[in-house]
Amino acid sequence: MHSCLVAYNYHIGADFPWGHFNLVVEYDYVENSCWTKLCKQQNINHMTFKTILPKAPETEDSLLMKSESLLLELQIPYTFLMSESLLNTPAMLQLLESRYNITLLERNSNPTLHLFGGTDHYAIITVDECTAIIMQDIEELATTERASDAIILRLTTLALQYSCVWLIFYPKQDLNSQ
Repeated sequence: MHSCLVAYNYHIGADFPWGHFNLVVEYDYVENSCWTKLCKQQNINHMTFKTILPKAPETEDSLLMKSESLLLELQIPYTFLMSESLLNTPAMLQLLESRYNITLLERNSNPTLHLFGGTDHYAIITVDECTAIIMQDIEELATTERASDAIILRLTTLALQYSCVWLIFYPKQDLNSQ
């Protein structure tokens, strides 16, 4: 079993349990980082990433553009796999694709999940080989008897395949009101 902790520098204090970790990944690395020295002292592997902006072709327009505005305009596209039931929620698809630049590719959901209720109340989004998201229509809790049991069984089934499963409740009927 693997565990991962994402923390901001300022949230790590002197009492941090370094003995439970064997890798530190530092994003936006700067020279003379304090994490390099700390990881050596604690005998922890240390990996760094440094973010750089792509170079634009040098034209009159690109010379006028500041790097701050380029960073704001830079949109990173995400592509995830989704179960077919998310197609029944065009407002959710439009929200994910237009506002968050997420492309969703359809695939059939795990047949075992069909044992725990129809797929008209939930959808599965596969983020990567370790992570899945259940998009759960909150209406099912109000209209279906023992809905919470079905949701728990879905989570349990997905936990056998993924090490991290997120559950997001949303109102299927009116996404814009809540």
